[in-house]
Formats: sequence, C-alpha cells, structure tokens
Amino acid sequence: MNNHRGSNARPARQQRYNGPRARAGLLATPQMNFGSLINAEAILFAGGVNLAPMSLQPETLSQVVAMGTISFLPTAGLADIKSGKLAGVVVPGDQAEAGSDADVAMGEIIKAAAERQLPVMAFGDGVARTLATLNQPVPDDLPAGLLFHQGLVALDNEDDLRAAVKVFH
Repeated sequence: MNNHRGSNARPARQQRYNGPRARAGLLATPQMNFGSLINAEAILFAGGVNLAPMSLQPETLSQVVAMGTISFLPTAGLADIKSGKLAGVVVPGDQAEAGSDADVAMGEIIKAAAERQLPVMAFGDGVARTLATLNQPVPDDLPAGLLFHQGLVALDNEDDLRAAVKVFH
C-alpha cells in the first residue's frame, strides 16, 4: 500500500511562486467578483502577489469594516500607495454606487496608483470603472480583465492574466 502522506509532491497545477512576494491593494466590496476570470485571486497569489484589502476611509485602517454581510480587516489605504508600500492595485467588479463616498475613494486610489506609475489591474465591471476613472475611452466590447501600466493590456483569459502578473514584481 502506498502512503503519500508527508510527501512533498504537488500536482503541476499548484505550482508555487518562490520569489519575493508583492503586495497589491484590493478594492474590496461586499459582492466583488472577477467576472469571467473567476480564478484571478488564485492566479495572482500563485504568481507571487498578496492582496491587501484596502480601506476606503483612512480612519478605518486596521479596524474591522462591515460591508453588508461581509466583514474584513483593511490592511492598506491610500497612504500606502503614496508611500510606495504597494506594488499596484486590483479593481474587481461590482463596485460602489456611482457618486457615493466609496466610489469617490476608489477613484482616488486608482488615480493615485496610475500617477505613481503603479499597475492597476481590473476585472469584470471594474474594467469600465478603471477606464472611466483614468479618462480612457470605454469600448462597448470590454475584455474580461485589463492591465493599465505603461499602456493598456487586455486580459481575455487566464493565460493572459498569468503572463501579466509579473508586472507587480
């Protein structure tokens, strides 16, 4: 009988990134999603990117924030972008209501990252929001994801995303 318990063997699909990890801010919302790139979080993590939930109000940094039925502990904020503590920003879909305080804060975070020439990676509905925030044309046929860093790169599938993750390092 073969007992594989304690074996270091891993299936090929679970390759682990062994270099230094990058920390990117995540604009978290209660029903955030990554559109058709549903494995985006896992792909980013496998590519060496840790996602830090971002506070949309400076006073809530390191305090539990309740958003509907979801609670989380923000570990990053706008100041972390300005100080260079974040390698970029990830903008999932299902963003804040237009004109709300959260919407304004998200726009400020996206703009601050772009001004510092940090990568902004958006998914699902976050693609249109990011393009509009950065005064870029919003086409009718949006890609599943988008990387804004020294130009625009469409992320149409998981292979595109895997290739783009290196921008955070």
